[in-house]
Amino acid sequence: MSNPNPQGVRRAEPADIETLTESAVFIYTESALQPVSRPKVEALVTRCVTRDRAIAGIIDGGDGIEASIGLAVESLPYSDDEHLEVAWLGVHPLFRRSQHALKLVEFATWAQGIMEVPLFLEVNTQDELSGKLHLVFRMVPQISARFCRGNLPAGAFTQREIGHDPHGERMRSRAKFAVRQAA
Repeated sequence: MSNPNPQGVRRAEPADIETLTESAVFIYTESALQPVSRPKVEALVTRCVTRDRAIAGIIDGGDGIEASIGLAVESLPYSDDEHLEVAWLGVHPLFRRSQHALKLVEFATWAQGIMEVPLFLEVNTQDELSGKLHLVFRMVPQISARFCRGNLPAGAFTQREIGHDPHGERMRSRAKFAVRQAA
């Protein structure tokens, strides 16, 4: 990927490993569904900075990294086909009102276009989901959802309680309406 990206996101280099690891650990910790392993994060960052089937993008500021993204070529457990996985994507809290997250998603889309493989972006969060989904829905189509049973992180945001099924409610409402119309 020698083409410059139009977002102005700087590609991480080996000299960034320490500060990028700090950024990635911070990002993972904010939304982690399980405990964060610093050695695993550092290994992934190392893949990104050495461009070992991975790349990271950085948005710098006066005091260091304001936002970063890590992308890795992966495959699903059941497939030989590869895809580009967003491993992490985050913006430091002081810069969340910026366009950084938008630029990082655009950077991922740019990388996907260069590599010509599908881009998979997963939104994991322990906080309100709507703000993060608002950003992603504008740029990437939704194709799945994730569910958890057992060891749900304490205080984790959940979209719905067990049994809350808006689709089922709509279907029951339509059926009642159809019965009333037929009568």
